[in-house]
Amino acid sequence: MLMVAVLSVGASACFMARFAFRVLFVMASAFFRMLGHHDIPPTSF
Repeated sequence: MLMVAVLSVGASACFMARFAFRVLFVMASAFFRMLGHHDIPPTSF
């Protein structure tokens, strides 16, 4: 039972980290595009 709780917490933490990284990356790419830097390759998030 403890292993299931640890795994679920780890999975949710990994999901939240990936989601936060994706949001930060989208915000940063939009910011750079607003500045006029068009050399950022599109990624498949």
